Amino acid sequence: MKKVFALLLAGTMVLSMGSAALAEEAGTKQSLSIAISSDFGTMAPGYMSGVAGYTVYETLFLADGTGVLADSWEFPDDTHMLVHLKEGIHDSEGNPFTADDVLYSLDLMHNDFISAMYIPFIDFENSEIIDDLTVSIATTEPNVDAWKLMYDIKMTTREAYEASGDGMASLAVGTGKYKMVEYIPSSTIKLVRNENYWGEVPAAYDNLTFYIITESSQRAIAVESGQCNVAVEISASDFNRLNEEGTFNTAKVGGFTQYNLYYNCSEYSLCSNEHLRRAISYAVDGDTINTVVFKGLYGHAYGTGAVNCSGQDLSWIEDYYETDLDKAKAELEEAGIPAGTKLVLGCPANDINLQMAQVVQGMVSQIGLEVEIQSFETATYDEVLTQPDSGLDFSVRQNGCPDGYYGNQINVRINSSNQIHYENAERNDLLAKSLRTLDEEKQLEINKQIAMIIYEACPYYNYMEMNILYCYDNSIEGWDEMVESARGGTIHYECLR
Repeated sequence: MKKVFALLLAGTMVLSMGSAALAEEAGTKQSLSIAISSDFGTMAPGYMSGVAGYTVYETLFLADGTGVLADSWEFPDDTHMLVHLKEGIHDSEGNPFTADDVLYSLDLMHNDFISAMYIPFIDFENSEIIDDLTVSIATTEPNVDAWKLMYDIKMTTREAYEASGDGMASLAVGTGKYKMVEYIPSSTIKLVRNENYWGEVPAAYDNLTFYIITESSQRAIAVESGQCNVAVEISASDFNRLNEEGTFNTAKVGGFTQYNLYYNCSEYSLCSNEHLRRAISYAVDGDTINTVVFKGLYGHAYGTGAVNCSGQDLSWIEDYYETDLDKAKAELEEAGIPAGTKLVLGCPANDINLQMAQVVQGMVSQIGLEVEIQSFETATYDEVLTQPDSGLDFSVRQNGCPDGYYGNQINVRINSSNQIHYENAERNDLLAKSLRTLDEEKQLEINKQIAMIIYEACPYYNYMEMNILYCYDNSIEGWDEMVESARGGTIHYECLR
């Protein structure tokens, strides 16, 4: 019986190798599998599990300004964008994609918790279909973000969405290189190559599977065991181990995200004193935190915004709170706060954030302050920070930017999140002006003023630039080109080959 089974297994392997060879001859590979960290629980275009969504759905253009569904676009004035679509676009069900579908897809975002943030300035009443391939998108006011944010809005067709019955929660239909065939929540997303893809460059793989694995070490193991070809967001220790072993490839991908200390600038906290805020910032060494917690794999923070953000110049601030205990003690003396004073530091209740909080605790103790750490469940942490009387003086925070524009990152961080409780009328006026200014030279002039106000007042302190850590096997090609094209935006795995 064992001999028969062995023969059957050998025969299966031969057939498998034969089909793989045929796929290679046809210019495609059989399968690509990717271990990802989370699942939004729906395949709807506004949510579809992070990067998995871009394999099925497509956007008008990419973060770097490369057109996808859009052939070209122009700005007749400060509140209108005229988009010209490419010819022959259709979804995986054969439905043509037209100008009507552009406005339909944008309108869907109104009821979508995640994607609603990408269209707050769209003026639907004054947007109009010019013809099947041309749409005029209007905004309620001149706004930089209105155009930049659209790189992340996934498009679908009205016909497919209305035929889905559940808003595409269980089965996505888009114009992308892959067609969805199965979704098991918190487990797998299975896709097949869209044989009727409208574009010139089809998908390189016949099958694409995303495995949802929440534990970072297990994602690395998935690649080592051969279950997956790529793992997203692996730990620093796994990254360094795999890098040293040399059996798998590793990559660091930067974005618009930083680790910060958020100061509670309200009357309820001692950190309402800007000298105290500067004292803590001079005492905390982001490079040391990077070494201790992330094995030196993250980046140095150089200013008030993420280094990849557009609309800024990193030379504006020559010394962005470089660690200096003498300066820290001088600021503390200016604040009039005696040695032994206790501050409360908040952080999410997970290993990484607790470890960072403990390092910060030790650094701040060097200037004579006592720090008590309070941790909170991730689901409630953001809500706690919105309460000025929470009892927290400062907090460990991770902050990104939806569109990669400096003015918007500052606006989201200080105004929209309502977690710093810092008021400055001049800064708010400048931010509003920055977001309305489409001329890049004028943007820089305004944003420099914003940066200097924030630097002096120090309502938050950026101590480290975040990188996403990946590992992948030697069969994967096209990685460097894919990362380069993203330029801090979303990684498009459908481009791998």
